[in-house]
Order: sequence, then C-alpha cells, then structure tokens
Amino acid sequence: MDRKEIARHVIKNSLEDIRAITILLDQKLEMQAISLIYAAIDRLAWLDAEKEESGSTEYKNWVDTFLFNGEVFNFNADDLWAARCGNIHTGAAESRDYRADRASVIYYHVNTASISNDKLLAMIDPIAIHIGVPVKKIRLVDHYWLAARFIDSVSRYEDYLLAADVGKLREVQAKSDRQLLFQAVE
Repeated sequence: MDRKEIARHVIKNSLEDIRAITILLDQKLEMQAISLIYAAIDRLAWLDAEKEESGSTEYKNWVDTFLFNGEVFNFNADDLWAARCGNIHTGAAESRDYRADRASVIYYHVNTASISNDKLLAMIDPIAIHIGVPVKKIRLVDHYWLAARFIDSVSRYEDYLLAADVGKLREVQAKSDRQLLFQAVE
C-alpha cells in the first residue's frame, strides 16, 4: 500500500463514524450522535498515542491538535474530556473533573442567530440553580457545530498521516488494523 492508501485505510472507521453521526443527527438522536463523536475521538486519540494505552492526556492532545486546530473557544479540551466522561459513563453533563473543579459543564444547543449565549444562559439559570450548577461553569456548545468540526478534524488527521514519517504511519496502521470494522459479505 502506498502512503495515501494507508492513510485512507486508517481513517476508514472514522468515515463510518461520520456516516453514523450524520444519520443520528438527521433522525434527531442528538445525545447518541454526541456520544459517538466522543467515542470516535477516543479511537483516533488511541491511534495517535505513542503507547498502547490512551487516556485523558492523549484525548486532550488530539482535541487540541485536530479538533481545535489552534483556535480558542469558550470551552477547552479539559471541558470536552469531562463532557465525554459524563456523557459516556453516566449520561449526565456533570463528571468527576467538573466536581473536582478541573472543568466546566457542557450543555448542548442548536445555534440560532436570534438568541445570544447570554440570553440562553439566563433562560437556563433557574434549572442550573435547581441542579446546583453555577451558570459561570456552563459552556454552551452547538452540537451541529461539534459534528461539523469533528468531520473537519478527521480530514486534518488524514492530512497529518499523509505527511507523517513512515515509522509513525506504520504504527498507526498497525493499531487501526486491530479496530473492529464490519464489511457486508455478498
């Protein structure tokens, strides 16, 4: 396989994830789509990790490098890691990192030009007070934006693989060969 074929092979699962995320969003299964985005980032972070095991450090590095791509938002990789943990492990916005004051809570919304983030935060203030989450610790993220940003990050990761040295490319390929992928048998 040449470099381009290897890179395409490596991101095959990510392309299937993108397809599934798109279907889930189209069917209004937002939390399932968000869960899959977080899981897909986990898998990509593992592929890129120098060691066999990956965790919060590798996840956050991948988010900073490929999802954020040097841009700054009103939330950071710590917040996304905490959101991932809460979402995947308990289905809640709050997580251990939030409770330890290492991250903010992410709530999801659809961006509408007619309502500012400040107005949205004011609208949810009574609910936040009721559940004990200070509004200053809430970050609002448009889940459609997150999905689009994830799609762009997969493209950036493929470009990174195309430019990577052969040793790195082979390491990532060896890991990707172990990932589950279902193919139709005809």
